[in-house]
Amino acid sequence: MDEKQLYTSVSDFLHDDSFILWYFSRTDESNTYWVNFIQENPRLQPYFQEAIKKLEAIRFNIGHLPEGIEDKLYLSITERINTHQKAKKKHHSIYWFSIASSLLLLVASATLFMLTRTSQQAPSIAAPSEISSETDPSGSVQLISGGKIINLNQNTVIELSAVGEASIVDSTKIKKTVDLDQNDMNKLIVPFGKRSFIALADGSKVWLNSGTELEFPTRFAQNTRNIKVKGEIYIEVAKSEHPFFIQTLQSTVQVLGTKFNVAAYEDEETESVVLVEGSVQINTRQNKSLLLLPNEMAQITGNNLEKRTVDVSSYISWRNGVLEFDERPMSEILKTLGRYYNVFFETDPNLLLNRKIYSGKLFLSNNLDSVMTSVSALSSTEYKRENNKIYIFKK
Repeated sequence: MDEKQLYTSVSDFLHDDSFILWYFSRTDESNTYWVNFIQENPRLQPYFQEAIKKLEAIRFNIGHLPEGIEDKLYLSITERINTHQKAKKKHHSIYWFSIASSLLLLVASATLFMLTRTSQQAPSIAAPSEISSETDPSGSVQLISGGKIINLNQNTVIELSAVGEASIVDSTKIKKTVDLDQNDMNKLIVPFGKRSFIALADGSKVWLNSGTELEFPTRFAQNTRNIKVKGEIYIEVAKSEHPFFIQTLQSTVQVLGTKFNVAAYEDEETESVVLVEGSVQINTRQNKSLLLLPNEMAQITGNNLEKRTVDVSSYISWRNGVLEFDERPMSEILKTLGRYYNVFFETDPNLLLNRKIYSGKLFLSNNLDSVMTSVSALSSTEYKRENNKIYIFKK
């Protein structure tokens, strides 16, 4: 008796390796098996069809999966696909297996597979043919206080106390406490290729993306809370009657208690603030201001300050190791990947990657080659990697 005849739910199919592998890599033999199986077990057809819909939702990101389950389920499915591949020790790749290995979720389009369109106009910020990033020579996340430098790994959690101490817990779960300078601002420096997290003295939580520098006091002043940012952070500001100010090169963001993302890299012409919850007031160095509401993004470029409605998830997904992009040129996607992995990209200028628009989702695994395999499949390019430099050229 085939144990599949005992299935009683959609979940049974989604935890069946043979079903998943059939869906992503169909053969005449596997097609025949599943057709015969459903014919012999018609009661299971509704579960079978629903399981296919869920895999389609994963494959094309069209929203059939319940919220909060999609990523976990996709990770589980992909892990089993990769395990199967390793066991068979094949050197060639099946197209959708290579997509799954780096967890690239494609958004459905008229052609279903290739999610590109050619922009009629070049984007306002055209990336050069060589996209570079800089990094701290030590390669470590650094906490600097009173002239003392503490090197940390990227999985370290830092929590400030009300008495001026920093509790540091690294990936080994070993906890240590250090005294911070009570007078000067402290710095947390995150080089390209790293991420970090800190809970400030007032309880505010800050996630720091690659290439970010955060200045913060050991304890906030009695009537105000101030920090400075270069780079990108996602912050959940603890509610308080005392206003919270974030200073960047071009603006000051004022809040009381809210959740939002700030991107203010020194090598970028445009700064942005994306609001998830609450409200924020933005004041530029040119004395322009606006009030930002949830699901809105403000962009500051020189003398210009404007806002628009956005899907905030694509701007804050990086803190969970995911890169979401909605109608973005490949040149911008590569620039983001360059910061995240601390690599340089050099592209063939004839590819015109700044004029090809893409939408999708990349799970940023530790295996950069898996990610690049998916990028190549999406953009119809090939790549060659030499240390921390990646060359991208036409197929």
